[in-house]
Amino acid sequence: MLDKYLMLKETYPKSIIMIKSGSFYECLNEDAIVMNNIFNYRIKKFSKYIRVGYPINRLNYVTSILTKKCINYVIIDNSIINKEKFNYNKYNEYTSINIYDINIKLNTIYNYLNNNRLVRKLKI
Repeated sequence: MLDKYLMLKETYPKSIIMIKSGSFYECLNEDAIVMNNIFNYRIKKFSKYIRVGYPINRLNYVTSILTKKCINYVIIDNSIINKEKFNYNKYNEYTSINIYDINIKLNTIYNYLNNNRLVRKLKI
């Protein structure tokens, strides 16, 4: 799947590539970050790539949100079955990991551990 994704990414560099895999659509690497930022889908890390996936029955919901946000996408199910291209593509607005959100999550975890006396001496 990674090879197929990389080949498609050369043709559609600023589009989310959604590849059907069984009963899920999967997005890899930078596209996984975009999907995480928009839908909060959990990122899974593998040795050479990261990915997110969502059930095929969520495809209409996902594409409607991407369309509202003017983000280009390509849907792959053996061949290209659908693609959307906007004149003003906002793909790049969602490609960075939101450090602010990560810090909030880390502080929440730290406070939970500290309040439950699970943190002894944590040096920050």
